[in-house]
Amino acid sequence: MKKIFLITIFLVLPGFYSVSCEEFCDLPQNNPEIRKMSLEEAVKTALEMNPQVKKALYDTRGYLADYDNAVSQFMPEISAYAEYLNGDAPSSYLFKKIDQRKLPENTDFNDPGSFDNFETGISAKMRLYNGNRTINSKKMAEQGIDAGKFMEDEIKNSLIFSVISVWYDILSAKDFVRIAKESVDAIEEQVRITRIKLKGGSALESDLLSLKARLLASKEDFMEAKNRCRIMRINLALITGLDPETEVDASEDDFQINEIPLNYNDLLEKSLKNSPYLKALKKQTEIAGLKQRIEKGGLLPVVDLKADYYHDDSDFKFSKDRANYRVGVMMGVKIFDGFSTSSRIKKANAMLKKAMENERQVLLQIKMRARKAFFDYELAGEKLKTAKLQKQEAEASYNLVRKQYEGGSADITRYLNAELARNSADIAERSAYYQTKKARAAMAEVAGLLYKSVSY
Repeated sequence: MKKIFLITIFLVLPGFYSVSCEEFCDLPQNNPEIRKMSLEEAVKTALEMNPQVKKALYDTRGYLADYDNAVSQFMPEISAYAEYLNGDAPSSYLFKKIDQRKLPENTDFNDPGSFDNFETGISAKMRLYNGNRTINSKKMAEQGIDAGKFMEDEIKNSLIFSVISVWYDILSAKDFVRIAKESVDAIEEQVRITRIKLKGGSALESDLLSLKARLLASKEDFMEAKNRCRIMRINLALITGLDPETEVDASEDDFQINEIPLNYNDLLEKSLKNSPYLKALKKQTEIAGLKQRIEKGGLLPVVDLKADYYHDDSDFKFSKDRANYRVGVMMGVKIFDGFSTSSRIKKANAMLKKAMENERQVLLQIKMRARKAFFDYELAGEKLKTAKLQKQEAEASYNLVRKQYEGGSADITRYLNAELARNSADIAERSAYYQTKKARAAMAEVAGLLYKSVSY
C-alpha cells in the first residue's frame, strides 16, 4: 500500500514542482510593476514613507508649537473691545459720565436717572514676573524640541537596522531557494539513474523508493524556502512604508556603515556617547527638573503690567480730547490655595526621580545591548569560519559518496546521508554569512551610527 501511495504521488508532483526557483522567488525582470530597490534606496524609502518616522516628525512639530507658545508668554496680550451699556445705577452713571467728560451740573447723585454709554478701546496686559515660571517654560520647550529630535533619530536608527535585517533575510531566502533547488535537481538525477539501473537489474526497488522519499522532502524544503522568500519581500514592502501588495525585489548590493567599532571598548564608548534614546532621556530628565521649578514658582508673587486706552460717549461721538487711558502695575501672591501648589510640587518631584531612574535604566540596557551585540558578532564570525569548513568537507564527502554510489560501492543510505549533510552545511554557511552581516549592523545600531550613514 505504501509503495502504491509513493508511486501515485510522484506521478502528480513533477508537474506541481516544475516551476523554477527564479519564477517563484526571483521576480521576472521585465515586469514593469516590480520595484527593484538597492539597499540604500530601501533605507531612504523607509525613512521617507514609514509611518513611525512620520509620527516622530509630527511629534517634533508639536514640540515646536509648545516652544512658540512658551515664547508668547514674554509678549504683551493686546485686545480691542466695544460695549454698549444702558442702566439706572448711580455709581455706573457717575463713572461713565465722568469718563465721557459730560457730567451735568447739579447732578443728584442719589437719583441721577438712566444713562446710555458706548465705549470702545484697546487693552494691553504683560506679565513682568511670575516666579520665573515663564522663563522655565521656555527652557522646557527648548529641551522638548531637542528630545523630540533625538527620539526621531532613535526611530530612524532602529528602522534602518530593521530594513537591513529584512534585506539580508531576503538574500538568505534566495540562497535557501537555490540550495533547495540544487538538492531537488541532484536527487531527481539520481532517481533517473536509479530507474535505469533498476531496469538493468543493478539497483534495488527499495533504493528507488528511498530516493523518491528523499525527493519529496527536498521538494517540500524547496516549497517552504520559496514561500519564505515571498514573505520576506512582503516584510520589506511593509517596513519601507509601501503597500504590502507592492511587488519589490532586493538587488545584490551592500550598505556602507560608517566606522563600525569592532572591539568592545570602542563599541561601549560610542554607544554611551551616540545613543539618541539616551540623549532623549537626558533631555526628559532636564524637562522634569524644569517642571519642578515651574511648580515651585507658584509660591512666588505675580507682577503684571496693565494698560487701557478707551473712549466713552452716549451718542458714539468720540473725540481725541475726551480719550481716557490708565496704566498700572499689579502684584499678587497666593496666601492659601487648598494645598494645590504643594501637591503639584510633590508630583513634580516624583516625576523628576522617575525620569532619573528611566535614564539610569536605559544606560544599563545600552551597556547590556553593547555587550550582547559584541558577543553575537564574535559568535557569528566563529560560526562562519566553522560553517565554511563544514561546507567544504560536506561537499567533498558528497562528491566522493556520489561517485561510489553510482559505481555501486556505496549504498543508498550512505548517499542520502551525504546529500543531506551537504545541503545542511550549505544552508548553515549561508545563514552564518548573513548572520555576520546582521551582527555588524546590530553593533552599528547600538552605537547610534546607522542614521548617520544615510544622506537624506
